[in-house]
Amino acid sequence: MPFSTPPFRQQPIFTDTLSEIIDYSVRVARELHHEYLTIEHIFLGLIVHKKSKEFLESCGANTAQLESHIKEYLTKYIPSNEKISLPKQTPALGRVLSQMVRHADTSGASVVEFWDFLAFAFEERDSYCARLLKSLQVSRLDILENIPSISDLELQKNELGQSQTQGARLDSSRNFGSNFSQKNKTKSALE
Repeated sequence: MPFSTPPFRQQPIFTDTLSEIIDYSVRVARELHHEYLTIEHIFLGLIVHKKSKEFLESCGANTAQLESHIKEYLTKYIPSNEKISLPKQTPALGRVLSQMVRHADTSGASVVEFWDFLAFAFEERDSYCARLLKSLQVSRLDILENIPSISDLELQKNELGQSQTQGARLDSSRNFGSNFSQKNKTKSALE
């Protein structure tokens, strides 16, 4: 019996939002002549990017306070060297990025989003951003509970990019789902 070749799966890619955040973080590290690109650099990018900032605020984070603390941490604790043109990625950041991609790949997702970074950054015990979020009463569970479901994301995509008739079809299918569940509740109450 010949071996069959498993179907080719493309590795998950970073969304535009996550790519913008990482690009911003690298620019900041370069401008500060930091020797290392850290989880905290990426976290600063998350705090200042409009979309991820709104997400953090929906998790209960005070982003102004976070930004102040992270900037202080970066200037105080990350070594700088005028000769550095491109910072090296820390092992902790490498682990977080690898875990994000591995998780997306094994779950069948085609993209990696910024909230994936937040969720996996919490697993780095020595991460200042994880300790900072915890000290400000934001938990990993808060992050996970605020990640939109696939159906929420598809609905947003459809609402932004589809015509009114397609949106109307979505509304009717949503109503069908709620009508169906309501009928089942009524039916089981009668039985």
